[in-house]
Amino acid sequence: MGWILISVVLPLTAPLIALLFLRPLALPEPLRPSLSLMVPLKDGQLCWGAISFCASSLYELGVRNWERTGITTSGHGYLIACLIVLLVVSSLLAAGGAIFPTSNKRPAGVEWHAHYRCFLVSLALTFWAALAYILVHYEVIKR
Repeated sequence: MGWILISVVLPLTAPLIALLFLRPLALPEPLRPSLSLMVPLKDGQLCWGAISFCASSLYELGVRNWERTGITTSGHGYLIACLIVLLVVSSLLAAGGAIFPTSNKRPAGVEWHAHYRCFLVSLALTFWAALAYILVHYEVIKR
């Protein structure tokens, strides 16, 4: 459980924790909306965590397989392919969110899930990447 907290939960929540520490500061009123907990999440920034989870999973798959067999290929081609696709899609979403940011204020008549679509997709991608990382790390998927 400690590994999950340090390797998965902490990297995803550190920006939110830091933002909570900034809230008590005496900031000018126009800057107050920047302290919203949605600001560090709304543009796909969770995908940066997904990218690191995918890369770490691929590394663990490769290193452990090489240590055991002395070869660098793995019989888990589908898992590796899925991790690579997840990594690429997460990279595109993280970069796209940085280039085309979502406004802080939701326009009138626009549903919450429609306005923050990039956040919701990044949340799903990060969930699957974290799950894969946990399964690979704890060797739930036997090699």
